[in-house]
Amino acid sequence: MASPRRWLNQAIASGQAYFIAYRCDWLKDLKQLQELTQLADDAIFCTEFANVKRANKERFAVFMQKNYKIDINVNSLFDVQIKRMHEYKRQLLNLLHVVTLYNRIRRHPGADYVPRTVIFAGKSAPGYVMAKLIIKLINDVADTVNNDR
Repeated sequence: MASPRRWLNQAIASGQAYFIAYRCDWLKDLKQLQELTQLADDAIFCTEFANVKRANKERFAVFMQKNYKIDINVNSLFDVQIKRMHEYKRQLLNLLHVVTLYNRIRRHPGADYVPRTVIFAGKSAPGYVMAKLIIKLINDVADTVNNDR
């Protein structure tokens, strides 16, 4: 199993990993990430970090358009769950949250909402019937939400 430092380095987008590594030596000592709390109120740091995150979102949007012909609003909040499909891994709970948000928007269309892009990714064993049903439900909800004006 990978160390927390290695996992974190692989899990976050490379631009963010380099950006953080420039400010502290967290790849050698994970506890050094605590030094970043001192920069939470630093406007320049926060702006630069937001720019790195934005560039990553733009790169991802280009990837999705190029490979899957899906347009993503880079100004939206990205809500992502990527893991193997299982009943106990909360995909269904997260999908119910999507349905709740969708129903809230339908009931109060004029309210102020943060745009959200929800992404589920994963796979399941060929014989895992419940996981296949969850994947089908995710796609059915996506069709409903994405085709609603």
